[in-house]
Amino acid sequence: MEFIGDALLSTAIGFLFDKLASSDLIKYAREENVYTELKKWEKELLRIRQELNDAEEKQTTQAAVKSWPVDLRDLAYDMEDILDEFAYEAMRRNPMAQEAEAGRSRVLKLIFSCSTSLSPAHVLRNAKMVPKIREITGRLQDISARKTGLGLEKMTGAAAASAMQWSPPTTSVAYEPWVYGRDEDKKVILDLLGKVEPYENNFCVISIVGMGGVGKTTLARLVYNDEMAANNFDLRAWVCVSDVFDVENITKAMLNSVASSESGAWRDFQQVQAKLTEKLGGKRFLLILDDVWNEDYCKWCSLRPPFSAGAKGSKVIVTTGNRGVALMMGAEKNVYELKPLCEDACWSVFEQHAFEHIDMKDHPNLVSIGRKIVGKCGGLPLAAKALGGLLRSKQREDEWERVLNRKFWDLSSPECEILPALQLSYHYLPSCLKRCFAYCAILPRDYETTIFVNCCQDHFFNHHDNLESNGQSTISKGTRHSSFIRGKFDAFKKFESFQDLKLLRTFVALPMHCTFTKSYVTSMVCDRLVSRFPRLRVLSLNEYMIFELPGSVGELKHLRYLNLSFAQIKLLPDSVTNLYYLETLILSSCENLTSLPSKIGNLIKLQRLSVDGCSLQDMPQQICKLKNLQTLSDFIVGKCGSLGIKELKDLLHLQGEICISKLENVVDVQDAREANLKTKLNIRKLSMIWSEELAGLRDEDTEMEILLSLQPHTNLKELSIEYYGGQNFPNWMCDPCYSKLVVLTLTGCIIGISLRSVGQLPLLKKLVMKRMDRVKSVGLEFEGQVSLHAKPFQCLESLFFEDMKEWEECCWSAESFSCLRQLEIKNCPRLIKKFPTHLTSLVKLNIENCPEMMVPLPTH
Repeated sequence: MEFIGDALLSTAIGFLFDKLASSDLIKYAREENVYTELKKWEKELLRIRQELNDAEEKQTTQAAVKSWPVDLRDLAYDMEDILDEFAYEAMRRNPMAQEAEAGRSRVLKLIFSCSTSLSPAHVLRNAKMVPKIREITGRLQDISARKTGLGLEKMTGAAAASAMQWSPPTTSVAYEPWVYGRDEDKKVILDLLGKVEPYENNFCVISIVGMGGVGKTTLARLVYNDEMAANNFDLRAWVCVSDVFDVENITKAMLNSVASSESGAWRDFQQVQAKLTEKLGGKRFLLILDDVWNEDYCKWCSLRPPFSAGAKGSKVIVTTGNRGVALMMGAEKNVYELKPLCEDACWSVFEQHAFEHIDMKDHPNLVSIGRKIVGKCGGLPLAAKALGGLLRSKQREDEWERVLNRKFWDLSSPECEILPALQLSYHYLPSCLKRCFAYCAILPRDYETTIFVNCCQDHFFNHHDNLESNGQSTISKGTRHSSFIRGKFDAFKKFESFQDLKLLRTFVALPMHCTFTKSYVTSMVCDRLVSRFPRLRVLSLNEYMIFELPGSVGELKHLRYLNLSFAQIKLLPDSVTNLYYLETLILSSCENLTSLPSKIGNLIKLQRLSVDGCSLQDMPQQICKLKNLQTLSDFIVGKCGSLGIKELKDLLHLQGEICISKLENVVDVQDAREANLKTKLNIRKLSMIWSEELAGLRDEDTEMEILLSLQPHTNLKELSIEYYGGQNFPNWMCDPCYSKLVVLTLTGCIIGISLRSVGQLPLLKKLVMKRMDRVKSVGLEFEGQVSLHAKPFQCLESLFFEDMKEWEECCWSAESFSCLRQLEIKNCPRLIKKFPTHLTSLVKLNIENCPEMMVPLPTH
């Protein structure tokens, strides 16, 4: 998918240019020879960026241009590596002094906080940076000189944007005698056209939103040409906007549609707009703005003034692939999400184009292959139409099989119109998402993952190769990103082709779809191979049974992402704390891991630390120095003298999910207050755990005070409390202010004979209670006060009770559990009360080992 690499190159050059123009770099560049060299970088990059868009357009059609962006992309990688190496050296000399700088520019702003006895020039000499910088300067000047002979034009602003217009403009007229699967969609839009709400201005906006190729334009055309639209609107106009939102041209196009004379008679935009206002005055109009991508509110404000002159009930239909565009244009009450076609309708589209001149009865094998092709279209009528059109002149099975086994992006634009649609959608992704999108190229088809999101927001992408598990594959020495399929037993022979990949930035093991869950790899991969990748940024050896990690891993100074999940290591080497750029460290299910490195505070850029499923006894003291930490799976409270719970106060950016365990080690309630969980508004899932084996060593009053002090923010969605030993739960647990809480789990809590009124939590959908040994009654106090406005458990859908040894009765009001769909009661031997019969929404009931319980069928 060549155009993806091209877009990334534009982003990369802009990123480097911004760094070189930073004020901190200017200060630094005045030292010795660095100023001269880096000013050359800035000057040449500026020249190159002006002509880069043209080069990216021409490289697909002109062989002479093709190698130039490739060489430039390689150079961009090397430039970033040099700048990162310099910043790393600055951090290495005094990492802890960099804490205040952690949120600043990740490359050059770290330079000046080094020891005053070390000038930047001295650091450069020690790191042998000067020769590397001069070598880059030479390559950059060479690349800049080469472009002179390529005939590249400078493209900026609208000129660069207009180069993205690959498809011809849409119109209201099209040969579409058959449109399948859109009758209901058309009816909905026509109903919206007929509505005139009291709150409306003279016109209102209706938006059809959907992914590229789903049929937004076709639906808008069906509505535009419908008899109802023709009869109910005095004027109609269709404008294909596409990616360039030129207010003047759009206004002229509208005027051309509604005026008998051409808008060219009025050259001035003000005259054109005034004439359009006159033509629309007092008339009910329907305007289609097709394929809008503009999110600039000011441009929309400049376009819409003439619309207010129309009669009440006028409509503007906007088709767009971006919901944000619809909301910006004021369509929040009339956004219609267009869904993909069902497979039968998609087949009808394909059949119409592929078999128009072929009798399907004579080609049953082609029909079978065609069905499989349609299954890959994802319900997109554009894909079905394009592939059907591609195959309409082909009647050999091998030709159809070839299309079936090809990816859409392998089809050239003349063959297939899917590529322009995908390209335009890709063009409007934010830069960070373009990088993520490109990164997915190293993953196999249909592979689902959530990894690398943080990593791929900051770095460039290039070629990749997938090493299949069944043999060797030739890999280019210029490869930057690579994945491979993990086998059951992987010997070093499998990795021999990687040995010369000194430019490699990504090395990722992917799972094989098979029954085994554990994989074994030779220790030579960690000991010898990985150390040959000095530029590595992403290393994932997930689910390999690795027993020892060599100290050489600390030499991977560029590393951002390290995943060692399920490894059998007992300790991490101390050298891991030399990975100053590390942002993500995943150690999930490393069940033998008992401690983290004491100097973990050196990892000042760390944002995610996952240690769930490990055997950690406590947290290192320096964990609180990780000021950028956003995700911390577990926080183990240490005993007196170890890291206490109050240190959570310094982790200001925590979000997502966190488990706080060994809460019995909190002896001072003030420490729990200082943790200040109530201010951590982005924590969505919280688990609070006391150790199960405390037996008679409980201080019930202290535990009650601690849980009271650990009140989380009201944004919480899931809460789990385990082995709590207080007599009662705090009031905040049943406070209706927790309006986002949907899951509550209580396990092994040694509370009194009754429960708090958690029934008042307004959006609670799932409640689980296990091993609550002292609870004898789950009654009305469990529900809370019943009123017309606050029915107990009004949204609860799933309720689970398990191992409640002393539970004897349940007494629930008729107003409770109105939405309950699933109820499970297991191992409650003393429960003797008759089962309630008012659970009218119940669809699944499971009762196990409750011998005394009477279970009549619920009445409906």
